[in-house]
Amino acid sequence: MILPVMIFAKAAKLSCDDYFPIKGKTVRYIWLIYGTMQLFVIFAGMFSTGIYDFIFPDSTVDPGGFTDFSGTPFDIFTLILRIISVCIFVPVVEEYVFRGVILSYLRKHGTMFAVLASGAIFGIAHSNPAQSVYALVFGIFSAFLVVVTGNIKTSIIFHSINNFTSIINEQLIAYIPENIFSIINCMVNIITILLGFAGLYIIAKKDGLCSDFFEKCRLEFFLRKDFCGMKQILVVPFVFYVVFYSARIILENLI
Repeated sequence: MILPVMIFAKAAKLSCDDYFPIKGKTVRYIWLIYGTMQLFVIFAGMFSTGIYDFIFPDSTVDPGGFTDFSGTPFDIFTLILRIISVCIFVPVVEEYVFRGVILSYLRKHGTMFAVLASGAIFGIAHSNPAQSVYALVFGIFSAFLVVVTGNIKTSIIFHSINNFTSIINEQLIAYIPENIFSIINCMVNIITILLGFAGLYIIAKKDGLCSDFFEKCRLEFFLRKDFCGMKQILVVPFVFYVVFYSARIILENLI
């Protein structure tokens, strides 16, 4: 993933400060924003699952990402390697690609467009109905953080927290009885909802993150004549989808 994106960044003449900004401000309430993201994921998942069940009533796939899965127990060495891979390496790589190069390249068409389109591309890249909705919402929130802070380190930390909680969830399922896990999961969901509403307050009012973001979008709308509309927001992810899946089919046939 890194090599073709690095070549693209060079060809597009993007500077390192454009696609990997690290000098901006940080967010003090990252856990609250994480809770807010989970709130939106829940609503988006319920919505997508309802539509999918209506179109495919006999399907066992859950596009909302609520599919039950059995956790895999790891020995301590494997667990450490997994944490290093999933919580450090993957966040750095994916943030560099999607909230770095792709987001910065698309921002010439407008901030709102870049945030939505890069989030859609991130969702499509997961190529799994049970993950795409979650990844879409996550991608939009991560891009939002990069825009309002001017610092990609914030989205990397955000991504690491998200992946670490997934690993913890996997191990809990593997090691504790299902009824106890259900109780713990219910408690975590309640805490997440509370964090989510607190995060909404922080984003909307206290820290002014939301107002800063929409002010940038508003200024672009009035200052730029080439501000992108819904047509372009839909076209760019569709082109990425075609290229991504074509490459995947070719590679699978070759291998």
